[in-house]
Amino acid sequence: MRINYLLRDLTWSGALKTHTGLINELANRGHDVSVTSLDNKANMKYPINQKVDFIRVGKISNSYLMNKIVTKLSHEKARATLSFARAALNKVHPLLTIDLERVLASHIPECDVSIAIEDLCAYAIDRSRNGTAKFYHLQHYLPLFEGSKYYNNYYLYRQYMEVCRLPLNITANSLWLQKKLKQELSVESQYAPLIFLDTSIFNTKKKESEKLQRIFSDKSKHYIITLGKGGKGNEWKGLNNVFKALIYLKKKKPELKLHLIMYGNQPYLADQCPVEHTYVKTPSENELAFLYQNADVAITASWAESLPFPPLEAMACGTKVITTRYGVEDYAKDKYNAIVIDPLNTKMLADAIFEVLRNPEYDALFRKNGPATVRRWDWKTQVDRYEKMYTHAVTNPHDDGFDSAI
Repeated sequence: MRINYLLRDLTWSGALKTHTGLINELANRGHDVSVTSLDNKANMKYPINQKVDFIRVGKISNSYLMNKIVTKLSHEKARATLSFARAALNKVHPLLTIDLERVLASHIPECDVSIAIEDLCAYAIDRSRNGTAKFYHLQHYLPLFEGSKYYNNYYLYRQYMEVCRLPLNITANSLWLQKKLKQELSVESQYAPLIFLDTSIFNTKKKESEKLQRIFSDKSKHYIITLGKGGKGNEWKGLNNVFKALIYLKKKKPELKLHLIMYGNQPYLADQCPVEHTYVKTPSENELAFLYQNADVAITASWAESLPFPPLEAMACGTKVITTRYGVEDYAKDKYNAIVIDPLNTKMLADAIFEVLRNPEYDALFRKNGPATVRRWDWKTQVDRYEKMYTHAVTNPHDDGFDSAI
């Protein structure tokens, strides 16, 4: 099959990591795979198979000067420049808008399967004449946040609701997401979970790191690890809720010596941390596995997620896990391989941290059941299902349902 992935940018994310794994495996299986992106291949955080044809969208706007400026900037600055330019041009005149959807759509090659994993690209593949079978692999239920009291961006809220109803093959990567689409939007979707986890890296086999070993030098401390992401627009990742729980825990249990390890690409957030801490910027997978192995507990405190990676990565390393409940139902079971709590509940999170740190029975239990859970997510089986799903959609273009493919 000729398969094209449309990726707006190549930023550091779990979704990109997983789908890069799928792209590479489909290419290894002999499919003609291509990637179309606004971003430069050099910015790719995860390596793409040499067999994959990378199509760089060369013309980002109708402005030659704007295109020259943007292509010279780093990825982060390019995104900021594009956002500013779109807003500025629209203020001058509503018609002077950079139509990224149209630009992306014009660079989709002839193919059997066209794939998007975000809203902008979903609009583009819908409006492109190319692509026999068109897929939108949803990674989250975005209207949940844009329509909430926390953001109240009605325009984006309606946009996200609209994109979910496009005449595409809609897939949900978690049971929670599939349920939300049905309940909130009356949208039928295919349950198609996909987790790319390299168990040759994320496992219980002890790793070494001279660079990071110093973090764990004081054996009297309790080391907690969490994703250090939660700045403006990402508050739902729950980092601030972790901070609140640590403040609560310090007051209730002042004898505890806590050290919070954060990782990601927003190190400025560490300034808000209420306890001793370390921020590890964009660690390699080997470094991240080392951090998990040496931490006492790993926390995912998101208000809601859709098949998040961090709890599974920690489980693979035998680390004790605390996670909020929405979006992890596919693999997390309370008191079996994790402590599952309600989101936005400071006391519940603080109590869970104290329970895990002070209850030695969780050490052996989670060290056994965590890796066992991860082994059930066999990568070959997952790719087989996706390959079958794509084949079914191409050979049955008028079939609205493809449950039998999975």
